[in-house]
Amino acid sequence: ANYDLVTVYDGPSSDYPILGQASGETAGAWTTTSSTLMVVFTSDGSVTKSGWTLKYSVAQQTSAGLCSGTTTLTASTGTITDGSQDTPYVPNMDCSFVIAPAGIAAGQTVQLHFTSFSTESGYDFVTVYDGPTSSSMVLARFSGDTLPADISGTGQAILVRWTSDGSENRDGFTATYSIVDATASQCAPSTTLTMAGDVPVSIQSGMTPYHDTTCNWRIAAPSSDYFMRISFSLCTLAPGDWVYIGFTTGTQSLGYYAEGQGTDIPGILLDLPAAL
Repeated sequence: ANYDLVTVYDGPSSDYPILGQASGETAGAWTTTSSTLMVVFTSDGSVTKSGWTLKYSVAQQTSAGLCSGTTTLTASTGTITDGSQDTPYVPNMDCSFVIAPAGIAAGQTVQLHFTSFSTESGYDFVTVYDGPTSSSMVLARFSGDTLPADISGTGQAILVRWTSDGSENRDGFTATYSIVDATASQCAPSTTLTMAGDVPVSIQSGMTPYHDTTCNWRIAAPSSDYFMRISFSLCTLAPGDWVYIGFTTGTQSLGYYAEGQGTDIPGILLDLPAAL
């Protein structure tokens, strides 16, 4: 026991998570989260035994309860989820939620609060749009295992789109939404954004006018093969306020905008590295 091992990986290589291991006289049973697994047998150079036999079978992943198509939500509060509940979501999902509360008033917006989040990093995404359609500006795109910070739109509706690819599957996501005053909506202290291809992402100070706000965004392209372009649609700063663009605060600066800018919009920054 513990010298000769059968190891089962939840995917086609040992780079994937270990589903389980068997050694000694104890066997096991495991279920993958995708359509491929890898089994590795290792033995040392001493005691030998009669070995092992493994049986496997395939089963159709159920789509019951999973989100699909486009759902429009008009209640003042609610919950959205991929629908996988206690099992991993399935491959190739693509569903959207238009959140447009019927009772929302002028000066109010929609805020999204994530209560659970686990997706295949860099491949399965929750994308939040600042409006009711996918042609609206992207507010954020989330992927991985980090619980996203609260995020708010600037208008009276947002669109949330969930997509998964054809391989590794995780537990999915759940989020609640509510109506908040637009003046109470401001950027989070720390936000990580992972881009997908050349789809633009929007970041903003939030409340207008902003007040007593310190926010940081880490923006990462899909790989080092990409460069990023940053352009401002609005830049109005008061004395003592500033926007910094660089690798980390206090190191090489790619852009620094402070008081004196007034309402002048800074120029476009081109050929930026794949992570800021």
